[in-house]
Amino acid sequence: MHSSDESADEGRPLFSNRAADIVVAVLLLVVCAIVIQDSNRIGFHWIEGEGPAPGYFPFYIALVLGVSSFINLVSAIRAPGSSCPRRLLISSTSMMPCWLLPALDALGSTWPPT
Repeated sequence: MHSSDESADEGRPLFSNRAADIVVAVLLLVVCAIVIQDSNRIGFHWIEGEGPAPGYFPFYIALVLGVSSFINLVSAIRAPGSSCPRRLLISSTSMMPCWLLPALDALGSTWPPT
């Protein structure tokens, strides 16, 4: 057994946090693009007298998640000493759905225009 070799390997991470952030952000952007494209195919409009079409909510959820993933991707690509604090970025992107819900509710209550 080579205990000194094993302890040296335990201290080294398999990949960096920056690489993981980039990979996860790109994967989420791909998933969001697929969901947005499929929501567009089945319709994400408001149906008169019935309400939202089947792709309405998935479209807007994928849109918010895609914007958040894009912001995360940009921050991961930037230099480690960037001017945008990571904590502020994480809190603002996690609060984005909370900021958009009142706007979407107002849009839904006033749509379609009469």
